Amino acid sequence: MSVVNPKLPQDPYLLDFIHASQNLPPDHVIVVDHETGARATIADLITAVCEYRVKLGEELGTDILAAIRKGEEDFIATIFPPGYDFLVAFLAGLSLGAGLVPLSTKLLP
Repeated sequence: MSVVNPKLPQDPYLLDFIHASQNLPPDHVIVVDHETGARATIADLITAVCEYRVKLGEELGTDILAAIRKGEEDFIATIFPPGYDFLVAFLAGLSLGAGLVPLSTKLLP
């Protein structure tokens, strides 16, 4: 059972992002990751963010999610190379109410 509602919250940043994209044709690609070849429309991106938001919430667990909601925890550290996956993780973290702390992939052993 998911500990996170898969819908995006009413976060002003996310709402502005979605509002700004409403005038685009549905098949308009808004993200191109030249490193991985990933391409995404607004619908693709929102779907990926919602899916990763649920996965991230399950990984964090109910105690950490509750601490984020109370403002006791503010940041989530992650290791992603620059690109589409990082963008998805950033927006998913934001949608949970946390900031994302990107750690360099060059720090891996």
